[in-house]
Amino acid sequence: MKQLVPLFVQISLLLIVMSIGLRARWSDITYVLKQPRHLVRAFVAVNVVVPLVAWTLCRMLPVDHQTAVGLVIMAASPLAPFAPGKMLKAGADRPYVDGVYLVMLIAAVFIVPATVAILSAISVHGHATISVGAVALFVAKSVLVPMVVALTISQLWPEFAKKAEPIARIVGYLLLLPIALLVILKSGVGLMSLIGDGTLVVITATCLAGIIAGHLLGGRQQVHRIALAQAAATRHPGIAALIAHQNTSDPKVTLAIMLFLLVSIVITMIYARWIQHRVPAEA
Repeated sequence: MKQLVPLFVQISLLLIVMSIGLRARWSDITYVLKQPRHLVRAFVAVNVVVPLVAWTLCRMLPVDHQTAVGLVIMAASPLAPFAPGKMLKAGADRPYVDGVYLVMLIAAVFIVPATVAILSAISVHGHATISVGAVALFVAKSVLVPMVVALTISQLWPEFAKKAEPIARIVGYLLLLPIALLVILKSGVGLMSLIGDGTLVVITATCLAGIIAGHLLGGRQQVHRIALAQAAATRHPGIAALIAHQNTSDPKVTLAIMLFLLVSIVITMIYARWIQHRVPAEA
């Protein structure tokens, strides 16, 4: 089981990423490069506000040190593979969603190691590091290669890509959901032990900070603000786990990453439901 679970997780995330590429076009990537203001706003919301808020709150509240390490690592990680799905569900156009997602992940190769190094340097507890090469290899294997393959298929065989996209997406989630439930059930006692020292407050406030920052920095279009708000609060557990694995073997770090992921999913769902009632459908 210890060998199969990571394998199935990798396969499911690979399929989810490929489903994004199968519905996209190469022109979607260049769309945001021609409008750098979108990238600057996304960078501030995702890579500045969220990790800074998490680090500050962990310093202010009596959160266990190892738990705080996991929370800050998760906050410093880039957009998760299921972030584009949330952004599209918000009504944002595909070129904006796919372009921001891929460019932000490429930038994460350099931004994540730098963020972790900066936050560790100004921390009163120890330090954590992650090499550019390790992040680059992980992003290349888990995102760039499957994305390039899927984009190429989409460009050369658009009809096949149109039929394959929902299959890849559905199978990816069908593989991921039962594994996630299994892990949650197995780690339930450990996750509950983190609640009570300010951990839940840090996660909730950090996710809300990401939502607020994304909403304020999303630009003039309402759908872009909603999309960036959800994306900023949705972090990549795979990259967070990679950093944790290279720096510590304490289970509290992994549990903090898992709890952050679960709480962020709940908070973004609540935000999406709230914004649907607040914003007219025609907007």
